[in-house]
Amino acid sequence: MTEAKIKHTDADCQYLAQDIPRLIKEVENGNALVLGSRFLGHIEHMPFLRRYGNMAFSRVISNITGIKITDAQTGFRAFTKDVAKKIKIISNFTYTQEQIIKASKQKFKIKEVAIDTKKTRKSKLMKNPFDFAIKAGINLLRIYRDYTPLKFFGAIGGTFFMIGFLIGVWLLYLFLTTGNVGHIPSVILSVLFMVMGAQIISFGFLADMNRK
Repeated sequence: MTEAKIKHTDADCQYLAQDIPRLIKEVENGNALVLGSRFLGHIEHMPFLRRYGNMAFSRVISNITGIKITDAQTGFRAFTKDVAKKIKIISNFTYTQEQIIKASKQKFKIKEVAIDTKKTRKSKLMKNPFDFAIKAGINLLRIYRDYTPLKFFGAIGGTFFMIGFLIGVWLLYLFLTTGNVGHIPSVILSVLFMVMGAQIISFGFLADMNRK
């Protein structure tokens, strides 16, 4: 008995029904999650900002999973019953990236298939291009926070620490060149930034330990 296969597609008719058997075939060939990539095929029309946002998401997901993904936002995908049972979706914004990330972490075989897409109607989920850009940016930060917390908090903490360190270097330079031992507020600011940076980095280590 062959394993059950599940197929997802969007309701806006941008994906072509004749491509469904191709995705199913790749599942039958041993791939657990098959993604229909619009960027490997032909896109009849996609607004520039949405195209750029999708490409940015894909680069982030590729970086997190270590697998080259060209279309992490695609809603045209097929996967096995095992993937559906073992991957629990908890995101409150979109399932597409979470499914890919968790599938890669659980060592499921992932493959992309080139597909062509039609021009679609204006999305009701996006008020305007700026709304899309803001939501996409927030979601990118959430993905980094949830799946690579050490990188996320490390970057923020490292920035704070470096600012404090540079202020300290500047104060040391003033002391060595002028003998001036003042600037107490700047000294306090330097220490504050470095302590904050160290604390944020420690949060990253703790979050990374809990994630594992």
